[in-house]
Amino acid sequence: MPKNESSFYADKAAFDKIVNFNGETDTISAVVLSKDIDYATHGFAPATEKQMIEEGIRVLRPPTYGGAALLFNFGTNPEFTTEVRQALAHAINREQTGTVSLADSGIAVKYMTGMSDNLVPNWMSEEAIAGLNQYEFDVDKATELLTSAGWSKDGDTWKKPDGSDAEYTLSWPAEFADYSATGADVVEQLNSFGFKMTGQPVTYTQIGIDIDQGKFQLAIQGWGSSSNPHPAFSFQTAFYTHNTLALNNGGEGMQFPLQQTTQVAGDVDLDALTVASAEGMDAEQQKADVTTIAQVFNELLNIIPLYERYGNNAALEGVRVAAWPADDDPILKNSPYADGIPTMLMLTGQIEAVPQE
Repeated sequence: MPKNESSFYADKAAFDKIVNFNGETDTISAVVLSKDIDYATHGFAPATEKQMIEEGIRVLRPPTYGGAALLFNFGTNPEFTTEVRQALAHAINREQTGTVSLADSGIAVKYMTGMSDNLVPNWMSEEAIAGLNQYEFDVDKATELLTSAGWSKDGDTWKKPDGSDAEYTLSWPAEFADYSATGADVVEQLNSFGFKMTGQPVTYTQIGIDIDQGKFQLAIQGWGSSSNPHPAFSFQTAFYTHNTLALNNGGEGMQFPLQQTTQVAGDVDLDALTVASAEGMDAEQQKADVTTIAQVFNELLNIIPLYERYGNNAALEGVRVAAWPADDDPILKNSPYADGIPTMLMLTGQIEAVPQE
């Protein structure tokens, strides 16, 4: 893409041409390591990131305000009750899963509200935050919850209330290095816990369609919102994506009803609450609605957030770009998938080119 010399930003843009590379992580990794790319936002595998650092390529870690989550098919597997989902939240070591998937860029979710932990203090009071269940890794607690839900252990294998083995297939996008590592780790952890898990990589262009059409039991997909910081968009991901919006792909998706009876808030309509949470200009009313939804999500866990993905963005310096912003620069609080960091730096003249001979 050549620079438009007649643009009123032309005097700020320090580059005459931008070359975009298109490809998934496995393709782009090689081009990054060959130093033909100055910036990339793929979810690089820990081994690739290590090699990048060894070769002098900086890694930027802006929050993405979302990450990987465990999804359930409630239509085919109604045994995934609230107690069972809470048990699984305790049974999975989220810190391990985040590290295996993205090294320092996979940070275990703490508050389990459906929105980024970075946003929680902006929308919830200290008292409300203190009341959240953080679902620490606790196999004994997981065992207690499953047992109270009518599950039982036969030797090392969990049995569902109907007496059949807890045997499931977990799907994930095959081409996503981070989600592939996530899926494999969750399979391994739940097998160690006593489930009979099988992993099923599915091409990334197909898995969303399969989930919407109900062709899955468990799946790894996203939670949160990397495109808009208002929590309503994160709640839409939790309650609409692959659920009520699945009809766009001719199915019913997760089949999680949005009218629920809860301990924390009584009877709730999650559809109406999600819409209301973004309506009007009354910030305090929005905070109240967001708090209610966050508390309900924290109890129900219709999806289980595993870790928040921070960027492990390749940022090459000294070849074409002189330098990228310091790690504490406020611009690196932006989600790289919402407000393109290089774009803003170029428009404001904050990114400089290395003089070319």
